[in-house]
Amino acid sequence: MLVRTPTQCTLRDIYVGEGKDPATFTSVIAGATQKPTGFVVPAYQIMERKSVAATRVSLYRKLGVLNPGQQPGSGSADGYEAQLIVTRRANEGNNTSIYLGKGVYETNYTFDMKGYAEAKKDQDFPVASLSNMANWLTRWENESQPRVYFVMPDEIAEMNRLAETEHCDDMILAYQLTLHALERALDDVARAPVPGGHDALISKLRDVLPAGLKDVARNLDLCGQKYLDLCQCSKIRDSRNWHSWGLEYLGPTPLPPSVHYLTERPRKENGNIFFRYTKGQAQVGMHPPAEIINF
Repeated sequence: MLVRTPTQCTLRDIYVGEGKDPATFTSVIAGATQKPTGFVVPAYQIMERKSVAATRVSLYRKLGVLNPGQQPGSGSADGYEAQLIVTRRANEGNNTSIYLGKGVYETNYTFDMKGYAEAKKDQDFPVASLSNMANWLTRWENESQPRVYFVMPDEIAEMNRLAETEHCDDMILAYQLTLHALERALDDVARAPVPGGHDALISKLRDVLPAGLKDVARNLDLCGQKYLDLCQCSKIRDSRNWHSWGLEYLGPTPLPPSVHYLTERPRKENGNIFFRYTKGQAQVGMHPPAEIINF
């Protein structure tokens, strides 16, 4: 099923989850919520038959009870009806959601101190680029360089958890608006036969489907793609920097007793430099799922 509550993890867990080598990969990413896999699109079949009214007329005529122009009650003497039968139920699928919790984390970065110092002296250098400390992180190459460590404090770790929860809520709404909405429409149409046959039933299905799903009535598999497309909209939170943390320079600091190492053990380095996650540009709790998960 879709994740409702993200799982706390380490930086190594995030890198491994992204399919990256934790010994060399560099990223300031602090969480990850994956799109669903293994979801199931509901299915149906249509049973078409002569309507009960038409069958009665045919029988009565054979018995000589009716004149050719007479019909008992409502219904078409020559009409058909169609019954929708749901043959497969919807399933939201599975995904994962993890977030970086409180702690100190080894990285594969070093700090470009010289470049940062020169930029500070340059009056024409953009202030925004200067203040974004991630711009001055470069790949750690060898043990002659100091290594950067990230510090995730309590407050930002909790905000980080809530940020990934927002992604989880986005996926759940995407399911409700697509596969679940389709299943509800199928159940609605399946309650009773539809006069007029196959085409009339498809027309009724289109009528009861929400606006964003009208085109799936004849091709239900389209609904699966719409589900994934809406899930993809969750990335808007990242592209608009609603989940973008800042980094605050703390400088060289003795290593604490507990450090989360990327290779699960310390590596040689020429000192260390600490950066602490800050709120940055994040706007957690300000944009509900319905704002971005819609057709």
